[in-house]
Amino acid sequence: MSSLVIFGITFACISIGILLGGILRNRLPDHHLRDDSKETIKLAAGLIATLVALVLGLLVGSTKSTFDSINNDLVQNGAKIIALDRALVRYGPETQEIRVQLRDGLANAVQRIWSDSNMEKNARDGSRMPARLDKLIAGIGELNPGSDKQRQLQPQLLQMASDLLQANWLLVEETQEAVPPAFLVVLVFWLSILFMSFSLLAQHNLTSTLALLISGASISAALFLVIEMSHPFEGIIKVSAAPLLKALAVMAK
Repeated sequence: MSSLVIFGITFACISIGILLGGILRNRLPDHHLRDDSKETIKLAAGLIATLVALVLGLLVGSTKSTFDSINNDLVQNGAKIIALDRALVRYGPETQEIRVQLRDGLANAVQRIWSDSNMEKNARDGSRMPARLDKLIAGIGELNPGSDKQRQLQPQLLQMASDLLQANWLLVEETQEAVPPAFLVVLVFWLSILFMSFSLLAQHNLTSTLALLISGASISAALFLVIEMSHPFEGIIKVSAAPLLKALAVMAK
């Protein structure tokens, strides 16, 4: 599901919890909401609030870490591509076709992932760039060194291309990670119960109702951020293509 759908579902469930809490407050006998009962409800709500804070904090921290990791991987990949291209230049004009393959493959990947409407699917299916790198490695292996310099550079080129291939597959694997649906279901259930408890104890007026709804929207926004960061190639919050665009600019010189 998209982050906006998750936000809507979460806020709707919280709103239903607030509504149910208000209905229960009006229908329960007075002795169910006396001091002792209120303390028990507060303790239960406090326990659920602690669990929600813990799980939500772990989710935000985990997805932010994954998002930053993928962003750093793109920066490193851009640097590795530039280094490989410069090494191909040093080898000699025999590598011109390989350089063109590398540049075209990178340009195609940037266009496909950051421009298409279904970027996340393309990123998850992202075996095209590694496949191009396989061909590029094969091309480097078929070079016939004609000097000591070229004989020294060829193994380096193969190693650099292999490292770049491994880094690309690592990036593909990292995009497979997602927030487990069970986590979201349990968390939304806890939030609904928590806000129902708040509503049950609150004096219902415009101020308290707005306060509960704003709090519910804020918690829903936190889940929105979690889902956004867990899909780093789509949505509002996504990784930047700047490192790869910079690599393309350098390669074009």
